Amino acid sequence: MLIHDRVSSWRVIVCERADIYAGVWRHNFKTAWSSTKWAAETAITVGKTAPKQLFFFLADSTVYFAKNPVALKDEVLSGVSIAFMQVPESVAFAFVAGISPVKGLYSTFFIGLIAGIFGSLPGMVSGIAGGMVNIQKELTADDGPLGDKCLSERTEWLFATTLLCGLIQLVLGTLGVTRFLKLVPHSVMVGFMNGLAIVVFRAQLNAFQTDSSSRNPKDNVEIINGRVCPPMDFIPPNDQRWLRLDEGQTWQVLIIVFLSMAVVLLQPRIKRRLCIGKFSVGANVLPASLTAMVIGTVIARFIYDSALNRPIRTIGDMATFSGSVPKAHIPDVPWRSGHFWEIVIPKAILLAIIGLVETAMTWQLCLKIVGVNLPAYYCNYDCLGQGAGNLLSSFFTSVGGSVMVGQTTVNLTNGSRSRVSTTVASFLILLFVAVAGKVIEMIPVSALTGILFVVVIKTFEWRTFVYIFRWSIPVTDMITIILVTVLAVATDLAIAVLIGIAWSAVVLAWKLSNNTGIAMKVEPIKASTGGYAAALAPTDEQAEGADDGDGTKASTPIVPLSATSIEIHIEKMQTSISPTPCLMASVKITGALFFGSATQVMTFFEDHSVVAQLSLCAAVILDMSESTMYDSSGVEALKTVLRDISVDKGLDLFIIGLDRISLNLVTKSHKLAQIVTHGSPGTYEAICVDGEDLVERHRSISMST
Repeated sequence: MLIHDRVSSWRVIVCERADIYAGVWRHNFKTAWSSTKWAAETAITVGKTAPKQLFFFLADSTVYFAKNPVALKDEVLSGVSIAFMQVPESVAFAFVAGISPVKGLYSTFFIGLIAGIFGSLPGMVSGIAGGMVNIQKELTADDGPLGDKCLSERTEWLFATTLLCGLIQLVLGTLGVTRFLKLVPHSVMVGFMNGLAIVVFRAQLNAFQTDSSSRNPKDNVEIINGRVCPPMDFIPPNDQRWLRLDEGQTWQVLIIVFLSMAVVLLQPRIKRRLCIGKFSVGANVLPASLTAMVIGTVIARFIYDSALNRPIRTIGDMATFSGSVPKAHIPDVPWRSGHFWEIVIPKAILLAIIGLVETAMTWQLCLKIVGVNLPAYYCNYDCLGQGAGNLLSSFFTSVGGSVMVGQTTVNLTNGSRSRVSTTVASFLILLFVAVAGKVIEMIPVSALTGILFVVVIKTFEWRTFVYIFRWSIPVTDMITIILVTVLAVATDLAIAVLIGIAWSAVVLAWKLSNNTGIAMKVEPIKASTGGYAAALAPTDEQAEGADDGDGTKASTPIVPLSATSIEIHIEKMQTSISPTPCLMASVKITGALFFGSATQVMTFFEDHSVVAQLSLCAAVILDMSESTMYDSSGVEALKTVLRDISVDKGLDLFIIGLDRISLNLVTKSHKLAQIVTHGSPGTYEAICVDGEDLVERHRSISMST
């Protein structure tokens, strides 16, 4: 009979637990289904309304620029200067990725056009970018995971990775992952901008390098595992050497660099107009960056090359641009092979995350430059635009990309506030490849270097040195800034941001755990005055604060959560042995209860002095009115306290003062849900056990022992 009763009780418990878990899973499934349904409905709505919105957008833009031709002129000229600046960087990143310069320019065209049209913030420039290139180069490298294949085959796998990356970004943009932008601390943003400035500065140092050897792509033939591969359509640059100070070419480059910087910094400050007859021309008729390129090209072409016969490095020395319009091409890879699951999918996920992180961080930087505030969900459009651009690029022998921070800063500084500049820049890139390659080949690299040096100066957060030397921010924030800056230079901008966020989260958890406090007091329960309500009601002396002896009033201290420094307040206790007074312990927790402080809460109730005082009590009230529970670790801590107090010591435990967040977690626990008392802090009438019952129980236990 006893065994049958035990089996029946266990059966009831198992059924109750099954019902609880089934309810939780049903709730989670409904939540996931509603989110998926919302994403699908949003995608369908956007697909239906996009053509109409695009039509009205074009109509409104046409009317606006018809009334403001000066704004149209500024947008077009800014797009021209941005296109010139995109070419050398696209060529350099194409070499790093292991593809031909023409394919790199194709990538800049597609991702720049699609992301520029569908992005939320006009003026953001996209193209083949360094953050993603550092991952893409692993697929085309000779010592990479695909090193046993020809370069042409490795390039096809790179196209397939770009295709999957675009699909992942579309999914993440649809799900609204940019809502996590609020998790980026200010210190991480400062470190990101500092690292970005250093990365852009380092990328421009190739203007002070030279390559004297000639290159012929037809002579470069690969032999992989005894198999002769098709000749490559390009040869990466040979080992380059730095220019020395005693060389005349070094000073020629420095002159154009500093002259370009002076033009970019000083031209916007000139307000006078030049009058030629009846015509007057303003100093800012051309964007400052375009003016610097024109002046640098004239000096390099007609003075250095023609007059002095001492040419310097130009864009044409990096690559030739005789190409054609890109043709449609489906990546030719075995989709069911092991390489797709082992190599392509992990790389695509990493590329998607890096691209979105860099885009989201640059989006915040652009808001700061423009001086506007937009909700974080607007950045989802930039994620969708980038995903669509990468997806389309993969079908035209391109490798996609993400936002180009330096060019974006220059474009916004030029005054661009519409999508005209990015559209003009994208089509000019295609025009350079197909028709006008000879024009852009004449631009000296040093002129572009000077322009981007100004971007470095404006991007770097110079207040960082004030933070460090004046100690105006916490030490942990200074460490975060330095950590993100160093990692951005040593690894990648996106990886640095992710590590910075993780570090900031650890620091915050540590601070919250140290700010958690606990206080305990033991007092008798008066059965004749109404149980717990009268026993826990504060006296006049407690309400006004205890007298410290010097005439001042001090409030009841909240003792830091440490087992060695617990101060137990025992009031109205007549004797510690007599069973007549029924004692009650009131424990109050302040601060956050989560994985960082859960262990400390459990350790508190294991302290010998606390155990000794609890042995004299009949009940324990746990007041959570000034505490919030955030995770399952806090729930497990309360379960441990329940087992230690209620089961092991035989005391009554009541939990009061739970807020909505804590109550949602507790109600999912079958054990804790039975002892939670609903009511406002300080209201104890809802406790179901009366004080008289506790007095009788305490007396019977004392007499039996």
